[in-house]
Amino acid sequence: MEKKFCLQRLCLAFVLIFFVSSLSFAQGALENDSAEASSGSESVQQDVANTDGSKKDGSKQKAEKKSGDDLVFAEPSLVSGILSFSEITLFSIGLNQWDRRVLKEDYAQVNWSTMKKNLTSKWFWDYDPFSTNQIGHPYQGSVYYSMARSTGFNYWQSLAFTVYGSTLWELLFETDPPSVHDEIMTTIPASFLGESLHRMYFITNDHLPFLSWIVSPADAVNQLLLGKKLKRPDGELTELSFFAGAATGENTVHTEDPLIGTDSSGVRGKAIVGLNLVYGSPYFHFTKEPFDQFDFYGFAALERNRDYYAVLFGNAPVWSWGIVPLEDYGTTLAVKLHYHYAQAPCFNFNNNALGLSLAQSIPAGSWKFSWEANLNWAFLVGVDYYALDSTGSYTTSDGEDRRVFDYGMGGNADLRFRLEQPVFGDLSFYAGITAEHTLPPAVIPEASSGYALMLYGKAEYSHKIAGMFSLGCNYLWYKKWAWFYDDYDMDQFEHMGSVFVKIDLL
Repeated sequence: MEKKFCLQRLCLAFVLIFFVSSLSFAQGALENDSAEASSGSESVQQDVANTDGSKKDGSKQKAEKKSGDDLVFAEPSLVSGILSFSEITLFSIGLNQWDRRVLKEDYAQVNWSTMKKNLTSKWFWDYDPFSTNQIGHPYQGSVYYSMARSTGFNYWQSLAFTVYGSTLWELLFETDPPSVHDEIMTTIPASFLGESLHRMYFITNDHLPFLSWIVSPADAVNQLLLGKKLKRPDGELTELSFFAGAATGENTVHTEDPLIGTDSSGVRGKAIVGLNLVYGSPYFHFTKEPFDQFDFYGFAALERNRDYYAVLFGNAPVWSWGIVPLEDYGTTLAVKLHYHYAQAPCFNFNNNALGLSLAQSIPAGSWKFSWEANLNWAFLVGVDYYALDSTGSYTTSDGEDRRVFDYGMGGNADLRFRLEQPVFGDLSFYAGITAEHTLPPAVIPEASSGYALMLYGKAEYSHKIAGMFSLGCNYLWYKKWAWFYDDYDMDQFEHMGSVFVKIDLL
């Protein structure tokens, strides 16, 4: 059964790529024929009306057409399909060789035997580190996605290429059996990140071309290879700010385990850097394609001993419908994808959720009040297993590797408010709740499944002091309760406050 499943997925990915490429090529050919016929008809009419200047006009039209060819937007075709397919395959080979020969990673020591074994192996939930699974794999998948998106394919077509790249990597380029978690994170959150980076490429290329190569290398390379301008999606940045400052906080844990008891650790003197980015307006928004509006908020707090605290929020509509227009503002009903990542010493949390969203912006003179409510299915949640994480128990009693965090599924809801006024400043508040139960196939070896409840929130205030500069402060907190069937229950409170200087670029 597993052999059929794995082989069918690989074959299906191949079929999808070539089917999409063929359709796109046929569509492009029909559009070109139609355009040429229309152009020819207009040319005949012009020749009849302007007999005396026909030769001169014909030469001018040819020159314009030749000049226009250099600016034709890249459209999906058989050539671009083969290019994307080849790039994804070669990138996977190159990444494997880097891991194998430079990093000397055991999982990269693949051969024909490991490939054959993986094609017939049962898919499992791997034991990679938290940051690798929740950050590394989404970024790797975003590269696959961009390689297709940058050759003219739309979101869904590019997602098919991403599934191919992820499946290829899992089956052929790791010695470990293929991972269920990796397949999810390298496709769904990766397509969100890939679409965001694809759109940010055009904005950075307008103002800082060298930076666009960092934002989305695949877009930059394919524009160079195709010799054409890429098709620019609709949408622009509406907010962009960077901030830096200092932070302090504390992590308190209580458990009935006599070896741990109550543990408390303070955080002092951390430097904090972060950004806030909004693409398009979330109010009265109609989606033309998935993730054509998105927002990111994230920061990292760093300490001299290399301890760090990282947080990232990302939200984007798969579908949205604008209702109740009110001047330049309004209300949006949407189906949104949410990504939430938080990591600190002995604390890990990641929430991938999809659900209904209602957002509204209400103007009142110089004041602007906005809010958003979300009710979601948390289809993949990662939460640290503190008893293992705090003691560094990364192997079982038999010496086998294991994770120190759980994977679960459940429900999620959150609420956001924001109040803005030039004299008053900018005040925002966010609160959320996630409840999850451990997925049975993902239970950690020699550990227990169970339930977890997470409450979290963020309050932030900033006030403009001069030009684009603002002074602000924020407070972020997480409260976790975990109940296990065969282990000690625990609760944990992680919180941090900071002061910062913010630069508003938009």
